[in-house]
Amino acid sequence: MKCKGGARNIPNGRVSRYLDEPAYYTDIIEHSVNPFKSKSSKIAEMYLGRGLSAAQVGAELGISKTAVLERLHTLGIRNEASKGARMTNPNNYRATVLPYGYRKVDGQLVANKKELRICRLVVKLINEQKLSLQGAARELMQQNIKNRNGNVWWDHSMVRGIFKRWNGKI
Repeated sequence: MKCKGGARNIPNGRVSRYLDEPAYYTDIIEHSVNPFKSKSSKIAEMYLGRGLSAAQVGAELGISKTAVLERLHTLGIRNEASKGARMTNPNNYRATVLPYGYRKVDGQLVANKKELRICRLVVKLINEQKLSLQGAARELMQQNIKNRNGNVWWDHSMVRGIFKRWNGKI
């Protein structure tokens, strides 16, 4: 069946302007109404600059999280590109396991002085005494230092996490 302007109806309800290429409703919506196209720079600034999540950006701008992620994708920004900024932003920390040396107060990261002492010791053991990760873990156990769970048990992966986060910072 012929439609206005040379387009034709396709049995599933789509309309095509060309005989070999079907048009989808999403194509029509994308080209006719794009409510956040002008907000691209603001979305990128909020996501990368302020370290907000896609859901938080969407809530502030009144658009969906999916729309924010789609716009970021078209700008060439992937979720991983700003993950570091969002994950270390002390005003926007949402992970369940806190980094060693911090505690959470009202959704914000605050330095935990007791754990920071241990972090300084780990960095000192590795940098100054040239111990391996496992050697530093053994030293912590020999000094009878308790971990976050109250156990005197340390593992090289726990020490690595502390060292990677705090080396050069304390």
